Amino acid sequence: MGAYLRIPIFFPSQIKTLFVRGRKLLGQIFYFWILPLFSGQPPFIREPSFLYSRDHLRYQKGADYYFVFSKQDYDVCKKAGFLEEKLVTVEHPLKSKSRNFLKEKYFYNNDLIKQKANLKILTIMWPEIEIGFKKDNLNLITKEEIREKRLEIVRKIIKVFDGWKFFIKPHPVVKESFGKFQELIETFKSISSQIKVTDPLEPAEEYIEISDVILGMPPVSMTLFTASLQCPEKPIISLDLNKELLGDFYKDSDTIEYIDEEEKFIETIKLIKNGQYKKNKTNQKFEENKGIINILNNILKLKH
Repeated sequence: MGAYLRIPIFFPSQIKTLFVRGRKLLGQIFYFWILPLFSGQPPFIREPSFLYSRDHLRYQKGADYYFVFSKQDYDVCKKAGFLEEKLVTVEHPLKSKSRNFLKEKYFYNNDLIKQKANLKILTIMWPEIEIGFKKDNLNLITKEEIREKRLEIVRKIIKVFDGWKFFIKPHPVVKESFGKFQELIETFKSISSQIKVTDPLEPAEEYIEISDVILGMPPVSMTLFTASLQCPEKPIISLDLNKELLGDFYKDSDTIEYIDEEEKFIETIKLIKNGQYKKNKTNQKFEENKGIINILNNILKLKH
Protein backbone atom coordinates (compact mmCIF):
# COMPACT_ATOMS: atom_id res chain seq x y z
CA MET A 1 0.00 0.00 0.00
CA GLY A 2 2.75 2.40 0.94
CA ALA A 3 4.68 1.60 -2.23
CA TYR A 4 1.74 2.44 -4.48
CA LEU A 5 0.51 5.49 -2.59
CA ARG A 6 3.80 7.20 -1.71
CA ILE A 7 6.10 6.47 -4.65
CA PRO A 8 5.59 7.81 -8.23
CA ILE A 9 3.77 5.26 -10.38
CA PHE A 10 6.46 5.06 -13.09
CA PHE A 11 8.94 3.29 -10.73
CA PRO A 12 9.00 -0.55 -10.95
CA SER A 13 7.10 -2.22 -8.10
CA GLN A 14 10.26 -3.96 -6.79
CA ILE A 15 12.05 -0.62 -6.43
CA LYS A 16 9.01 0.98 -4.77
CA THR A 17 8.76 -1.86 -2.26
CA LEU A 18 12.51 -1.73 -1.55
CA PHE A 19 12.26 2.03 -0.96
CA VAL A 20 9.37 1.66 1.52
CA ARG A 21 11.17 -1.09 3.44
CA GLY A 22 14.32 1.04 3.52
CA ARG A 23 12.29 3.95 4.85
CA LYS A 24 10.96 1.75 7.65
CA LEU A 25 14.50 0.63 8.50
CA LEU A 26 15.67 4.25 8.67
CA GLY A 27 12.74 5.01 10.96
CA GLN A 28 13.77 2.09 13.17
CA ILE A 29 17.33 3.44 13.40
CA PHE A 30 16.20 7.02 14.03
CA TYR A 31 13.62 6.29 16.75
CA PHE A 32 15.37 3.43 18.55
CA TRP A 33 19.03 4.38 18.16
CA ILE A 34 19.65 8.03 17.29
CA LEU A 35 17.00 9.71 19.49
CA PRO A 36 18.03 7.78 22.66
CA LEU A 37 21.68 8.72 22.03
CA PHE A 38 20.71 12.39 21.72
CA SER A 39 19.12 12.22 25.17
CA GLY A 40 22.10 10.49 26.75
CA GLN A 41 20.52 7.02 26.84
CA PRO A 42 21.68 3.76 25.26
CA PRO A 43 19.87 2.58 22.09
CA PHE A 44 16.77 0.44 22.50
CA ILE A 45 18.15 -2.76 21.02
CA ARG A 46 16.40 -5.42 23.08
CA GLU A 47 13.09 -5.58 21.19
CA PRO A 48 12.42 -4.98 17.48
CA SER A 49 10.01 -2.34 16.31
CA PHE A 50 6.52 -3.63 15.51
CA LEU A 51 6.48 -1.53 12.34
CA TYR A 52 9.80 -2.78 11.05
CA SER A 53 9.89 -6.38 12.23
CA ARG A 54 8.25 -8.92 9.93
CA ASP A 55 8.92 -11.71 12.43
CA HIS A 56 5.92 -12.17 14.74
CA LEU A 57 7.81 -14.81 16.72
CA ARG A 58 10.40 -12.21 17.68
CA TYR A 59 7.92 -9.45 18.30
CA GLN A 60 5.82 -11.48 20.68
CA LYS A 61 8.67 -11.21 23.19
CA GLY A 62 7.64 -7.59 23.67
CA ALA A 63 4.81 -8.43 26.09
CA ASP A 64 4.00 -11.12 28.59
CA TYR A 65 0.28 -11.11 27.71
CA TYR A 66 -1.89 -10.14 24.76
CA PHE A 67 -5.59 -9.41 25.22
CA VAL A 68 -7.98 -10.21 22.38
CA PHE A 69 -11.75 -9.75 22.15
CA SER A 70 -12.84 -12.72 20.04
CA LYS A 71 -12.03 -16.28 19.06
CA GLN A 72 -11.24 -15.01 15.58
CA ASP A 73 -8.57 -12.65 16.94
CA TYR A 74 -7.28 -15.51 19.10
CA ASP A 75 -6.94 -17.80 16.06
CA VAL A 76 -5.25 -15.07 13.99
CA CYS A 77 -2.63 -14.46 16.70
CA LYS A 78 -2.10 -18.18 17.24
CA LYS A 79 -1.61 -18.73 13.50
CA ALA A 80 0.88 -15.83 13.42
CA GLY A 81 3.01 -17.68 15.98
CA PHE A 82 2.01 -16.09 19.29
CA LEU A 83 2.33 -18.47 22.23
CA GLU A 84 -1.04 -19.65 23.55
CA GLU A 85 -0.02 -19.03 27.15
CA LYS A 86 0.40 -15.33 26.31
CA LEU A 87 -3.07 -14.95 24.75
CA VAL A 88 -5.97 -13.95 26.98
CA THR A 89 -9.47 -13.65 25.55
CA VAL A 90 -11.46 -10.97 27.32
CA GLU A 91 -15.19 -10.45 27.13
CA HIS A 92 -15.86 -7.35 25.01
CA PRO A 93 -17.76 -4.54 26.82
CA LEU A 94 -20.58 -4.88 24.27
CA LYS A 95 -21.11 -8.44 25.50
CA SER A 96 -21.22 -7.52 29.15
CA LYS A 97 -23.67 -5.60 31.36
CA SER A 98 -22.26 -2.32 30.06
CA ARG A 99 -23.88 -3.03 26.66
CA ASN A 100 -27.28 -1.69 27.74
CA PHE A 101 -25.71 1.42 29.25
CA LEU A 102 -23.74 2.13 26.05
CA LYS A 103 -26.78 1.58 23.85
CA GLU A 104 -28.90 3.94 25.92
CA LYS A 105 -26.38 6.71 26.59
CA TYR A 106 -24.14 6.62 23.53
CA PHE A 107 -25.66 4.73 20.60
CA TYR A 108 -29.06 6.41 20.58
CA ASN A 109 -29.20 9.63 18.61
CA ASN A 110 -32.68 11.11 19.02
CA ASP A 111 -32.47 13.02 15.72
CA LEU A 112 -31.62 9.82 13.85
CA ILE A 113 -34.32 7.84 15.67
CA LYS A 114 -36.89 10.42 14.54
CA GLN A 115 -35.61 10.16 10.95
CA LYS A 116 -36.12 6.41 10.97
CA ALA A 117 -39.84 6.41 11.81
CA ASN A 118 -41.21 3.48 9.77
CA LEU A 119 -38.36 3.52 7.27
CA LYS A 120 -36.15 0.56 6.51
CA ILE A 121 -32.48 1.58 6.55
CA LEU A 122 -29.31 0.11 5.07
CA THR A 123 -25.94 1.62 6.00
CA ILE A 124 -22.76 1.11 4.00
CA MET A 125 -19.46 1.61 5.79
CA TRP A 126 -17.44 3.43 3.11
CA PRO A 127 -13.64 2.84 3.18
CA GLU A 128 -11.15 5.68 2.88
CA ILE A 129 -8.58 3.65 0.90
CA GLU A 130 -9.25 3.71 -2.83
CA ILE A 131 -6.96 0.99 -4.16
CA GLY A 132 -6.66 -2.73 -3.44
CA PHE A 133 -4.63 -5.85 -4.21
CA LYS A 134 -5.74 -9.22 -5.53
CA LYS A 135 -5.49 -11.91 -2.89
CA ASP A 136 -4.12 -14.61 -5.21
CA ASN A 137 -1.35 -12.67 -7.01
CA LEU A 138 -1.12 -9.27 -5.20
CA ASN A 139 -1.80 -7.41 -8.46
CA LEU A 140 -2.95 -3.82 -8.04
CA ILE A 141 -6.67 -3.09 -8.26
CA THR A 142 -6.73 0.49 -9.48
CA LYS A 143 -8.65 3.39 -8.02
CA GLU A 144 -10.92 3.44 -11.06
CA GLU A 145 -11.71 -0.29 -10.77
CA ILE A 146 -12.43 -0.03 -7.05
CA ARG A 147 -14.64 3.00 -7.50
CA GLU A 148 -16.69 1.45 -10.31
CA LYS A 149 -17.20 -1.81 -8.42
CA ARG A 150 -18.31 0.00 -5.26
CA LEU A 151 -20.77 2.20 -7.16
CA GLU A 152 -22.07 -0.86 -9.02
CA ILE A 153 -22.74 -2.51 -5.67
CA VAL A 154 -24.65 0.55 -4.47
CA ARG A 155 -26.79 0.60 -7.64
CA LYS A 156 -27.68 -3.08 -7.23
CA ILE A 157 -28.61 -2.51 -3.58
CA ILE A 158 -30.88 0.41 -4.46
CA LYS A 159 -32.56 -1.64 -7.18
CA VAL A 160 -33.40 -4.45 -4.75
CA PHE A 161 -34.26 -2.37 -1.69
CA ASP A 162 -36.75 -0.08 -3.41
CA GLY A 163 -38.25 2.42 -0.95
CA TRP A 164 -35.50 2.02 1.66
CA LYS A 165 -33.30 4.77 3.08
CA PHE A 166 -29.53 4.44 2.51
CA PHE A 167 -26.70 5.93 4.54
CA ILE A 168 -23.12 6.05 3.30
CA LYS A 169 -20.95 6.27 6.41
CA PRO A 170 -17.43 7.30 5.28
CA HIS A 171 -14.36 6.49 7.32
CA PRO A 172 -13.39 9.49 9.52
CA VAL A 173 -10.15 10.00 7.56
CA VAL A 174 -12.24 10.98 4.52
CA LYS A 175 -12.95 14.31 6.24
CA GLU A 176 -9.23 15.09 6.22
CA SER A 177 -8.81 14.49 2.48
CA PHE A 178 -9.34 17.71 0.57
CA GLY A 179 -12.45 17.54 -1.59
CA LYS A 180 -13.11 13.82 -1.09
CA PHE A 181 -16.11 14.23 1.21
CA GLN A 182 -17.81 16.71 -1.12
CA GLU A 183 -17.04 14.44 -4.06
CA LEU A 184 -18.83 11.56 -2.32
CA ILE A 185 -21.86 13.76 -1.68
CA GLU A 186 -22.08 14.83 -5.33
CA THR A 187 -21.52 11.27 -6.58
CA PHE A 188 -24.34 9.72 -4.57
CA LYS A 189 -26.67 12.65 -5.12
CA SER A 190 -26.56 11.81 -8.82
CA ILE A 191 -27.41 8.15 -8.13
CA SER A 192 -30.44 8.44 -5.85
CA SER A 193 -32.23 10.93 -3.60
CA GLN A 194 -32.67 8.09 -1.10
CA ILE A 195 -28.94 8.11 -0.33
CA LYS A 196 -27.43 10.35 2.30
CA VAL A 197 -23.68 10.65 2.88
CA THR A 198 -23.16 11.13 6.62
CA ASP A 199 -20.56 13.29 8.29
CA PRO A 200 -17.43 11.07 8.49
CA LEU A 201 -16.80 12.22 12.07
CA GLU A 202 -20.20 11.06 13.35
CA PRO A 203 -20.10 7.85 15.43
CA ALA A 204 -20.74 4.76 13.31
CA GLU A 205 -22.49 3.15 16.29
CA GLU A 206 -25.44 5.54 15.99
CA TYR A 207 -26.06 4.40 12.41
CA ILE A 208 -25.57 0.77 13.34
CA GLU A 209 -28.30 1.21 15.95
CA ILE A 210 -30.95 2.53 13.55
CA SER A 211 -30.05 0.36 10.54
CA ASP A 212 -31.81 -2.81 9.49
CA VAL A 213 -28.80 -3.95 7.45
CA ILE A 214 -25.10 -3.05 7.78
CA LEU A 215 -22.65 -3.63 4.93
CA GLY A 216 -18.91 -3.18 4.62
CA MET A 217 -16.29 -3.58 1.87
CA PRO A 218 -12.50 -4.06 1.91
CA PRO A 219 -10.23 -2.91 3.40
CA VAL A 220 -11.39 -4.52 6.63
CA SER A 221 -14.04 -2.47 8.38
CA MET A 222 -13.76 -2.83 12.16
CA THR A 223 -17.20 -1.22 12.42
CA LEU A 224 -18.60 -4.56 11.22
CA PHE A 225 -17.06 -6.20 14.28
CA THR A 226 -18.64 -3.51 16.45
CA ALA A 227 -21.98 -4.08 14.71
CA SER A 228 -21.75 -7.82 15.33
CA LEU A 229 -21.55 -7.14 19.07
CA GLN A 230 -23.87 -4.14 19.22
CA CYS A 231 -26.67 -5.65 17.10
CA PRO A 232 -25.86 -9.34 16.52
CA GLU A 233 -29.43 -10.07 15.42
CA LYS A 234 -29.19 -7.82 12.33
CA PRO A 235 -27.88 -8.83 8.88
CA ILE A 236 -24.23 -7.73 8.75
CA ILE A 237 -22.49 -8.29 5.42
CA SER A 238 -18.81 -8.22 4.56
CA LEU A 239 -18.65 -7.94 0.76
CA ASP A 240 -15.49 -8.98 -1.11
CA LEU A 241 -16.44 -9.20 -4.78
CA ASN A 242 -12.93 -8.23 -5.94
CA LYS A 243 -11.41 -11.00 -3.78
CA GLU A 244 -8.94 -8.56 -2.25
CA LEU A 245 -5.98 -9.14 0.02
CA LEU A 246 -7.37 -9.41 3.59
CA GLY A 247 -10.86 -9.00 2.13
CA ASP A 248 -11.78 -12.37 3.65
CA PHE A 249 -11.02 -11.25 7.21
CA TYR A 250 -14.57 -12.11 8.32
CA LYS A 251 -14.78 -15.35 6.35
CA ASP A 252 -15.00 -17.52 9.47
CA SER A 253 -17.14 -15.16 11.53
CA ASP A 254 -20.27 -16.55 13.19
CA THR A 255 -22.16 -13.26 13.12
CA ILE A 256 -20.94 -11.54 9.94
CA GLU A 257 -21.94 -12.85 6.51
CA TYR A 258 -18.91 -13.00 4.23
CA ILE A 259 -19.79 -12.88 0.51
CA ASP A 260 -17.32 -13.03 -2.40
CA GLU A 261 -19.65 -14.00 -5.26
CA GLU A 262 -22.07 -11.60 -6.96
CA GLU A 263 -24.77 -14.26 -7.38
CA LYS A 264 -24.75 -15.00 -3.66
CA PHE A 265 -24.82 -11.28 -2.89
CA ILE A 266 -27.91 -10.69 -5.02
CA GLU A 267 -29.59 -13.77 -3.55
CA THR A 268 -28.79 -12.65 0.01
CA ILE A 269 -30.11 -9.10 -0.33
CA LYS A 270 -33.29 -10.41 -1.98
CA LEU A 271 -33.83 -12.74 0.98
CA ILE A 272 -33.34 -9.80 3.35
CA LYS A 273 -35.78 -7.64 1.38
CA ASN A 274 -38.43 -10.40 1.44
CA GLY A 275 -37.94 -11.10 5.14
CA GLN A 276 -36.63 -14.62 4.50
CA TYR A 277 -33.02 -14.10 5.53
CA LYS A 278 -31.77 -16.14 8.49
CA LYS A 279 -28.42 -15.68 10.13
CA ASN A 280 -26.21 -18.73 10.40
CA LYS A 281 -25.97 -19.94 13.96
CA THR A 282 -23.18 -22.14 15.23
CA ASN A 283 -22.86 -24.11 18.40
CA GLN A 284 -19.20 -23.29 18.69
CA LYS A 285 -18.27 -22.43 22.25
CA PHE A 286 -15.24 -20.50 23.29
CA GLU A 287 -14.40 -19.62 26.85
CA GLU A 288 -13.95 -15.90 27.48
CA ASN A 289 -12.54 -14.39 30.63
CA LYS A 290 -15.01 -12.05 32.27
CA GLY A 291 -13.94 -9.05 34.29
CA ILE A 292 -10.78 -7.27 33.23
CA ILE A 293 -10.00 -6.26 36.84
CA ASN A 294 -10.03 -9.89 38.01
CA ILE A 295 -7.78 -10.89 35.12
CA LEU A 296 -5.25 -8.16 35.93
CA ASN A 297 -5.30 -9.08 39.61
CA ASN A 298 -4.62 -12.73 38.77
CA ILE A 299 -1.75 -11.73 36.48
CA LEU A 300 -0.23 -9.57 39.23
CA LYS A 301 -0.47 -12.47 41.69
CA LEU A 302 1.36 -14.72 39.21
CA LYS A 303 4.11 -12.12 38.82
CA HIS A 304 4.64 -11.97 42.58
